[in-house]
Amino acid sequence: MTDRIASTVEGAKDDQGHRRMWIAAGATILGVLALALVYLLDRSTLQGRVDILDGRATVLQQHAEDADAAARALAEQVRRLGQQPIVTPPPPVTAGAPGRDGTPGPTGPAGPSGAPGPTGQPGRDGTPGRDGTNGADGPPGPSGPPGPTGIPGRGIARSYVQDCRWRITYTDGATEDGGPACTTVTVTPTPTSTPSTTARR
Repeated sequence: MTDRIASTVEGAKDDQGHRRMWIAAGATILGVLALALVYLLDRSTLQGRVDILDGRATVLQQHAEDADAAARALAEQVRRLGQQPIVTPPPPVTAGAPGRDGTPGPTGPAGPSGAPGPTGQPGRDGTPGRDGTNGADGPPGPSGPPGPTGIPGRGIARSYVQDCRWRITYTDGATEDGGPACTTVTVTPTPTSTPSTTARR
């Protein structure tokens, strides 16, 4: 029961943390949208003022042109009547060359992020690196299993002398001639002295 209550409390804490996170994210988005809206409104207001001033300048220029045309017509009428006009109208005003561009305005706020672009092609494999140095020898491995049992060896079951030859019989039944068993001793005769046969006188 205590574990269930603790898990419920932890779940409620997690829900509150998620709600706070979503609220903070929403407030951030609303702030960015408000700044963008203010910027757009200020820009549209400024553009409207510029348009109004351009319209006024156009009207004033048109009035100036109309007044200049009327003054020229009046001066021409005075000359036709044989009189000299008191005020000579100025020569026609020609439009000057366009002025230089003004300095750029301040940079606007960053727009929203665009959609991710397509994934590029994989790059080519690089050249293999050099071989590293040999590592230290590892510890000895465990002992291997015992090998198979070898075939039984053979021993000498019997040895005897027959006809002055050693006869050997092994435990597997095989026999073998072991070589001579008797030793022949050659006796060298000793020479004897022959008694003198000379008769005594």
